Amino acid sequence: MSKYLVNRFRNVTVALNTPFDSCGAVSPDAIRNFVQHQYEKGIRALYVCGNTGEGFLLPLDERKFGLETVMKSVPADITVIANVGAAATREAVELAAHTEQTGAHGTSVIPCVYYRS
Repeated sequence: MSKYLVNRFRNVTVALNTPFDSCGAVSPDAIRNFVQHQYEKGIRALYVCGNTGEGFLLPLDERKFGLETVMKSVPADITVIANVGAAATREAVELAAHTEQTGAHGTSVIPCVYYRS
């Protein structure tokens, strides 16, 4: 493993909330503002769509949109880890492939048994 990669994972990581607009849709403007605020406060690692971001409660397209917005908003020196855990294995695999496509630096998976139906 390269020294660069190891150093990426030696930061305090902030779990991002997923902000919504007044109509209940994921708000890209609020995401951009939140990412910028975290960066200005010295945060260099973000965790997207975990428990705090309500990832399990969002449809796949909204989870993907949120991660894409984060990736377009972060400076190069911020590490992004995306939670790809889902109740269905196929969805988790789809989210993991999407995470790789976005250029995020890592994935996290919480097994579906974490939440009860």
